[in-house]
Amino acid sequence: MPIALAEEIMLLSLDDESGVPERRQAAGWAVAGGIVLELVLAGRASVEGKYLTLTDPTPTGEPLLDGRLALLDAWLHGRDKRRVTHWLTRDHAKATRAAMESLCARGVVVEQQHMTRARRWPTGWRKSRPASGRPRAYVPRSAICRRP
Repeated sequence: MPIALAEEIMLLSLDDESGVPERRQAAGWAVAGGIVLELVLAGRASVEGKYLTLTDPTPTGEPLLDGRLALLDAWLHGRDKRRVTHWLTRDHAKATRAAMESLCARGVVVEQQHMTRARRWPTGWRKSRPASGRPRAYVPRSAICRRP
């Protein structure tokens, strides 16, 4: 399955040395916009002028997009359309976490944690390595994900 635009944006926002997302707030807007664009390209949503419309609520088969599609459907509350800026304002803070969890589920990135006083704190992230042991070319040194 190819990496979605929102996931690519999230990977690009990560610092190569520390593994911490740089300019997280700006990245959140770009990731949320990328998700909307992917939904439009998949034919599930439509943007006309200032308004966002849900055209087809069926799942796309992409977990990141399907999760956001369900949230968008619930947010519309049966209305035909709402302003795109209202959705982006609502979703931009949570979109980065969703994109990182999707990348972790794919095995592209893994979280590194540091133990202090019996608590785990995410301190950095590293690339996932394929079986050959070489890092993947398109993956920066970092990312974040939750472990169950």
